[in-house]
Amino acid sequence: MSHIQKTQSGKYRVRWVDPATGLERSKSFALRRDADAFRVELDHAVQQATYVDPRRGRVSLAGYAREWLTTQSMGEAQFRITENAVRIHIEPTIGKLRLDQITQVHVQSWVDELARDLAPGTVTNILEVLKRIFRDSVSERIIARTPIPSKGEGRPVRVPHANNLVERWLMPDEVKRLSDSAPEDIATLIVFLSTTGLRIGEALGLQVGSIDVDRQQVVVTRQRKQSGGFSPTKNRRARTVPLPTSTLALLTPRVSSSGRATDLWTSDLGEPMKYRAFKYRWAKALESAALGWRPTPHDLRHYYASRLISEGIDIVRVSHYLGHATVTKTLNIYAHMMSPDHTDVSAIFDRHATE
Repeated sequence: MSHIQKTQSGKYRVRWVDPATGLERSKSFALRRDADAFRVELDHAVQQATYVDPRRGRVSLAGYAREWLTTQSMGEAQFRITENAVRIHIEPTIGKLRLDQITQVHVQSWVDELARDLAPGTVTNILEVLKRIFRDSVSERIIARTPIPSKGEGRPVRVPHANNLVERWLMPDEVKRLSDSAPEDIATLIVFLSTTGLRIGEALGLQVGSIDVDRQQVVVTRQRKQSGGFSPTKNRRARTVPLPTSTLALLTPRVSSSGRATDLWTSDLGEPMKYRAFKYRWAKALESAALGWRPTPHDLRHYYASRLISEGIDIVRVSHYLGHATVTKTLNIYAHMMSPDHTDVSAIFDRHATE
């Protein structure tokens, strides 16, 4: 158990033995009441086996997160997502703070800052990584409690909802500016993505043989992973997507001059186009196009779907072309774009009224 000792300087020093190491620890306070409060909390923590060494939490969140990453067991794709969240969104910002100094206010401010530039779903995924980091740091007795409350344990950290954000969609002239401004080896790819709705990984996984010229369609069976390897499509199903005549015309030179097993998209060095290389070129296209905002390659997919829906293509076909697992998912994203036309319903009842 702990005890309090008054020092020659007039301070009050709480002494105790660390139950994990057997070493003596101490902490000084200017006021007796603060020392008493700390001692009560400390003794309770020791009795309840929730005690943590105050010195362990002095490490930065970034430092702990880097070490934490090395202990995680997960698939390659999930690891890359997690590592990106740590390296890009946690380390340079909230990661500079010490683990034992981070409060819920810090976390909420960090989330609000992320939400200025990222979609709510993306922010939620990044927040989930931070939750896991804090949860494990509590389990390892590095900090006593997480600053991110679990559901029902207090006021939650809130991610701004999509309805609270100004929704931005690519317009036809912006897509043209992107393709015109892009490095030559991805200019056609940008047009292709905007007129087929494929995910960037699916597009980079295509071979020349994936283009069915006679039926004027693309056959999607796999996707290229960020590591450069291949895996099945997201929902593990093959699908066909129609190719507009204008897009097929752009592809004809490479389709007619290469073998079926050749990668459809290659860099200006003649190498298969991979995600990192595409991302670098996409950034150059954004810089040159100067749109005033920074759409992602996934926004080309949204552009495709929004154009189909606005022109009256039924949602079931749109869902199939996008490769969504269910129509419900498509509706959750795009239902607000489906402007209701009630004339057919009105006509049914008006006709019966006159019979």
